Amino acid sequence: MKIMTVTYFYDFARYFLFLEKNIYNTYSEVEFFNVSIYPCAHRYWKKNKYHSVMPAISTNVKGKYSIDNNLDLIDKLISFNNKALNLFGKDEVVTLRKNAVKYLNYFDEKFAKSKFDYVITSGESRLIPAIIIYIAKKYNVRIIYFEQGPFGTTMIDRKGVNANISFEPTFRELKKFEVDKLSEFVRSIGMRREKFWTAEQFSFLDRVYRFMTTILMYPPRILEGLFPKDLSLGPSFSKGYLEPFMKKHLPNKLKLMKNVEVECVNEPYIALYLQVPVDAQLIEHAPHYQCFYQMVKDVIEVIPEGYHLLIREHPQYQGKYDSRIYDLVDQYENVSFQNYIDLKKMIVGSSCSILNNSAVGIESLLLGVNVVCLGEAYYSHRGITYDFHGNFCSLRELIYHACTEKFNTRKVESFLYEFIFDYLQDGHFQDKELVFPSVINEYL
Repeated sequence: MKIMTVTYFYDFARYFLFLEKNIYNTYSEVEFFNVSIYPCAHRYWKKNKYHSVMPAISTNVKGKYSIDNNLDLIDKLISFNNKALNLFGKDEVVTLRKNAVKYLNYFDEKFAKSKFDYVITSGESRLIPAIIIYIAKKYNVRIIYFEQGPFGTTMIDRKGVNANISFEPTFRELKKFEVDKLSEFVRSIGMRREKFWTAEQFSFLDRVYRFMTTILMYPPRILEGLFPKDLSLGPSFSKGYLEPFMKKHLPNKLKLMKNVEVECVNEPYIALYLQVPVDAQLIEHAPHYQCFYQMVKDVIEVIPEGYHLLIREHPQYQGKYDSRIYDLVDQYENVSFQNYIDLKKMIVGSSCSILNNSAVGIESLLLGVNVVCLGEAYYSHRGITYDFHGNFCSLRELIYHACTEKFNTRKVESFLYEFIFDYLQDGHFQDKELVFPSVINEYL
């Protein structure tokens, strides 16, 4: 049995190596071909004496794919990266097309020669995973998708990730012991497992490769022409890494945003949760929005009278969103940021949660709070959330109903029970003590 894996970063490679060792113990004859998207993942494989290749720096392979003959396919495959770079005013479609041709020819040759049986991939939208998935389907190779799940869990699926997962709830009536089991799970939220980096010893070379990864993700302007465009997240080194690093580590850092404590809000509040902009959750699964500025603007304009809007930024992106968002918030007395309160406390105290498709949505449902979903999520469009269908005029009414209507406890609990206990796999890929997802043995 031959398996190709696709990993992004150091922690991904660590988890996938754990999977490989467990698969080795089950199957006597198995061979792995590990694809590392960034240097830090490549470094982890190599320092543990396992196979790894980095296609981004591989030698060009000539083959049958070309821009002239396969333009429609190529433009479909580069779509995510092209949209991501467009968010930062960059037009790199010509270079992305050339990269796609290189990867298509490289991986087509690998699949033709190696006769892989499975691909286990983290993600499905960025250029390298998208091309591997396309080639795998061409050669009838079975695909297993990996994605981190909510509540410190893992998703392993044969259909896709995010809104594309295969989970289908039955909405059956729960028995009393099942309701009690779900209630106990709710009480356990916040009991975090120890993460691997608390004990991991990072060598000098580990740090070098991590910095190389950072440079590829946020290339300095003077050097960005030297690096593969499909590995860039969009912002420059200064905007994407240096400025946030300085804000985080400077003593007595200034909180420049208009921030308000929940206790100081004298009216019921609605919580709006932002996500990382350069992510499939926005680029691929937000059919009605191309950026968070427009999303924030629309929500502010339709907030029902008598409510305060609290906006929570993603922890990895605080202070880094479109500057127009901060300017806009400053114009309204009933709109503020709140990044520092305990998330559970913020959810429980809100009249409803508004989001694109964040995991905060599933946590809000678990805590008994109605959710307005502006995009596509694995929990949306199933009759348990208030789903936006693109008509701006209906957004005000949608939010009002989410704030005032009774929470559908029975239906939501049935969905959550099956999702948590029948679909999700125990353990998170960054845990110090990893747990092997048993469903993989069912898929192989």
